Amino acid sequence: MHVNEGRPLIIAVSGRVEVTDWEEVKDVENFTFNLYRSMIEKLRGFGKLLFEDGTGCVFEIGCQLTSIVSKGYFLLGVSNFSIQVIFLVEDLLYPFRRPEIIQKDLQKNISHLKDLVQSLIPEKYKRIIELNIVDARWLEVPFSLDVLCSIPDR
Repeated sequence: MHVNEGRPLIIAVSGRVEVTDWEEVKDVENFTFNLYRSMIEKLRGFGKLLFEDGTGCVFEIGCQLTSIVSKGYFLLGVSNFSIQVIFLVEDLLYPFRRPEIIQKDLQKNISHLKDLVQSLIPEKYKRIIELNIVDARWLEVPFSLDVLCSIPDR
């Protein structure tokens, strides 16, 4: 199959950034929100902020599956005791459909998410914070995620 004959594919990995040892945390009430704010500040160097409000944000980050028509989106949501993350990688001209190849790309993006989250956590908290992967899947979709980003505000 020629690369121009590819079809859209989205790989989605979701997880939770959680504290493993709350005994080490001094300000329990504000810790998660402060961690979230510091992660956002570091993320500004990785990509372009598309959306932010009091509960979360969406960044477009550089990421490539196979073709040059690939994009990555990183979503963060904050709650009282954890930070939810979703990592989406979209390739509009993905040329493969064999499950073994797609599964290998899925595993590669799980590792990419783990590395990204580790780079965002402040050094002093790395030993008490971990990323738990909740779900990882691939989806064949007939549209680009760009349409979701271009919905006008109401």
